Amino acid sequence: MPEVVQTYEDTKDFRDADRVQRAILQGYLYDIAHYATATEKIKAERCFLSIAGQLLGKENHKFQYKVVERGGKAAKFYSSIDWLTRADIAAMSINVTSATYDLADYEIEGNFRLYCTDVSLLLAMRDFSLKQAIAEGTLVGNTKGGLYESFVADALLKSGHALHFYRNESTKREVDFLIQAGGSVVPVEVKAGRAAANSLKALMRAGREIGLPTWA
Repeated sequence: MPEVVQTYEDTKDFRDADRVQRAILQGYLYDIAHYATATEKIKAERCFLSIAGQLLGKENHKFQYKVVERGGKAAKFYSSIDWLTRADIAAMSINVTSATYDLADYEIEGNFRLYCTDVSLLLAMRDFSLKQAIAEGTLVGNTKGGLYESFVADALLKSGHALHFYRNESTKREVDFLIQAGGSVVPVEVKAGRAAANSLKALMRAGREIGLPTWA
């Protein structure tokens, strides 16, 4: 967001930049209200604003409709998610049963994570204390991990990659991102600290379990 960066450059005040950032977020909400159909606009806005809680508030980032609305179901909200992704306001990362090319053949319907296509919008959904924690290096827990993951998702999306991830509920093994390049599947693990990427290492040792290519 060039305007946010320029505001900070001019004032050296994070709060001034924060106000501009929030104004831009409000502009996105106005666009949703303006361009989405009458039946979708309220639902799309609620799904969009739930992304921060879905990514930064819990360990398993699988999108849950019950976070949008108590008792929420795909039948009510999936079309709104589809609208957000088609409008390039949000992007899906879809869970797969195997890390085998072509990943689209192994997608689990309805099992996905949702990311903002601009991390600045995600930050604007939280109060100023989040930016303060980032500046002071005091971020911890799910918030820190979810934010790092969002930065990586943003970079991968802007590089033209479709996003997938692997999570096995039985073994609890998980790889944050799987992308495809040159006819192969490339795993990408995100760590906010210095912890070892144990899930990735375990999956690479037992690659045949989920169909990883032999190079893994």
